[in-house]
Amino acid sequence: MRASIILPVYNDKKGLARLTTDIERTRLSDYEIIIVDDGSRDEERPAAAGRARLLRFDVNRGPAAARNAGAAAARGNILFFIDADVRLPQHTDVLDAMARALEENPDLDCALSPSGERPAENSGGPVALNYSVYHAYYIKRLLAGKTSVRGRLMFFTTRLGAIRRETFRRSGGFYETLTTVMNEDGEFGARGYHLGHRSILDSSWTHAHAYATSFLHMLQNYWRTAYVQAMIDRKMDTSPDPSIGRAEKLRRIFALTLLPAPFVLLRADARALAAGAVLIALFLFSFGEMRPLIKRVVSIPLRPAFYAVYAGVTPAIFGGYLAGCLKHALGRSLLRAKPSSLDWFAQVSE
Repeated sequence: MRASIILPVYNDKKGLARLTTDIERTRLSDYEIIIVDDGSRDEERPAAAGRARLLRFDVNRGPAAARNAGAAAARGNILFFIDADVRLPQHTDVLDAMARALEENPDLDCALSPSGERPAENSGGPVALNYSVYHAYYIKRLLAGKTSVRGRLMFFTTRLGAIRRETFRRSGGFYETLTTVMNEDGEFGARGYHLGHRSILDSSWTHAHAYATSFLHMLQNYWRTAYVQAMIDRKMDTSPDPSIGRAEKLRRIFALTLLPAPFVLLRADARALAAGAVLIALFLFSFGEMRPLIKRVVSIPLRPAFYAVYAGVTPAIFGGYLAGCLKHALGRSLLRAKPSSLDWFAQVSE
């Protein structure tokens, strides 16, 4: 079989239905869909239909475990991992293009699709725009001015990423100790880089992603991501990762110093107003090359809220990273031992 498309889902029956409709437009002639229900509520449980096979967990185990189980059950030579809140474009067949890239280039292990600059429909508020702009900025850094890059990339995405089945098996899979959305694909990308995985990332394979719109949800996600990132940084050399450059670190520092500004401004004297104005100016100036992205994606009325969300989530990033450093120092990192206990990963390919 040519490809296996693995779809983990947790309480998102509608999103899954939209995605499977998108998938059915592909020109891929030989593929299967494996839906892994990660312990959804009864009313949200998906059903298998058509090409789809259904695996079901009795309890929620997290997307990493769901993807590993789907991979172990797969029959295809190429594994596609796609999140249920992804929408595929109608104007191009990204699945077929990614599969062909791997088939025509035996030196490549992975084919990766970037999320579009703008969120999918119904997720266009300041929280979703923060997610989408930062991802687009990260992809821009990875592409480095090109439309496509290939080689050893410290990047893998489970929003829409393809990998050879045997490469994935040899890698050991995703860390199942990461039991929620906890940067498991970031860890896999870093580990894959050190395992010598060669990837292709092409800007023409863009998909749309429906980001969360709740600020509380964003705080949780960013805290978890930074928490795991600290463990990744301490387990392996992540210096080749271009995602967190000096400019981004500077922006976050300015964002952190900006948080007391409202309390300073309460004094309402000239010195306090001047100090607040300087902090805000430095913060806005620090966005540098990200500004063109913001201008394209974020409407003028939404920009104050966009910047406020960016600043507001920053303490969660610092707090999560410090917590991850402490967890590692105490010898309690989540990235210990083998990523998965499934026997499938222990088998030696012929």
